[in-house]
Amino acid sequence: MIDMPKVGVIGTGRLGGMIVRGLARAGAVPAESMIIQNRTGEKALKLAREIPGIKVASTPGEVLREAGITFLCVKPQDLAGLLRQTGTRVPGDKLLVSTLLVPYLSRMEQIISGPLARVYPAVVQETGRGVALAAFGRDVPEGRREELKSLMSAFGMTLEIPENLFRLCGDITSCGPAFMAYMIGSLARVAARRGLDPALARQAALETMAATASLLAQKDLGFDSLVDLVATPGGCTAEGIKVLAGGLDEMVDRVFSATEHREAEIDKQLTGL
Repeated sequence: MIDMPKVGVIGTGRLGGMIVRGLARAGAVPAESMIIQNRTGEKALKLAREIPGIKVASTPGEVLREAGITFLCVKPQDLAGLLRQTGTRVPGDKLLVSTLLVPYLSRMEQIISGPLARVYPAVVQETGRGVALAAFGRDVPEGRREELKSLMSAFGMTLEIPENLFRLCGDITSCGPAFMAYMIGSLARVAARRGLDPALARQAALETMAATASLLAQKDLGFDSLVDLVATPGGCTAEGIKVLAGGLDEMVDRVFSATEHREAEIDKQLTGL
């Protein structure tokens, strides 16, 4: 079993809070071995009241000094100001883990020296399931890689992939829950417009979405196999699939292009780095 270092989280918003709660819920790190900090101090204090034993730091520098692994969960636009407070050197026995959309590791390694990693979590991981993406900088030793991946396993699956695939895979793992919810919600919304009780439509859509995911996993079915299982030739489902096949893939391709374009825009907007 890996002997875990003290864990720090700078930024206790949605993602930072999810990481803290996930580690505490799974017992991966004792509360007394976690230190957190947030620009709005009350938000960090509220989380500490929720999970007694967690230390609240007054500055981000205090987190970096005390923690062996620190998750950086601020907005990309706040990174330059944060680094002015903390400096740009990470000691060799520590690890700074960025959860930021941008900048990429190659750029971060130009401005920060020392062991760096980047993870791309998903909000759904607060359930203990879901997928996070991980990539490591050139100065991260194997032991630290394993420590981080072990920590991340407390709240879901972690895939170590090339960083240039983060955006594409993240559209499935991180943005995907919103996209899937919107599409499943569309079934419920349209059914409600056609006369089904909205609450009943939501309940039916939600349970069917959960059961579909379970069936795919339990039977190890491919997506097309499940379609074929349900859409018998000449039936109602088959007619509906014809409509979806007429343009859904092209629409999803446009979605991927839109997220890629927006990420590039945010990266260009970063100043002071």
